[in-house]
Amino acid sequence: MNVLIGFLVVFLVLLGFCAWRIRSQGLSWATAKRWLVYIPSALLLLGVFGGFYVYADYRRIPELLAVKWMNISTTALFVFGVTVKKFWQHRKRWTFWVELCVLLSAHFIILERLQWQKGSYFWLILVIGIPEMFVVFILIGLMFTPKAGPPSEDFPK
Repeated sequence: MNVLIGFLVVFLVLLGFCAWRIRSQGLSWATAKRWLVYIPSALLLLGVFGGFYVYADYRRIPELLAVKWMNISTTALFVFGVTVKKFWQHRKRWTFWVELCVLLSAHFIILERLQWQKGSYFWLILVIGIPEMFVVFILIGLMFTPKAGPPSEDFPK
């Protein structure tokens, strides 16, 4: 139940942040289109994690294990989402996706093997995610330059 209250708080904070950003940017068609994608995406993400938590409770999966996988998944979304955005111009190269899949697999294998003593690993994104993002940037940057080539216009900035 505490996790569901946490989801509600996160949703309200995200909604307030979205309203503040829309107001500070001014309401134009370009910003409205972008926020019409961001808000449902955030709701979908919160819905998926909320649904997973309810399912884990229904199947009597220990809360520690459910929260562990939610934290690992959230960290993966953060690290690899930023990575894909930074290296988006290389999306048509199959080697980019192979390297990204290998690094994503390593992410889940390594973090799954960590010993978790408690379920409150909210800071996992900061403690592991940011250093991991730099390592991923370096490893992908060895094969591809981050901003080489013409800029892609079909990816939101």
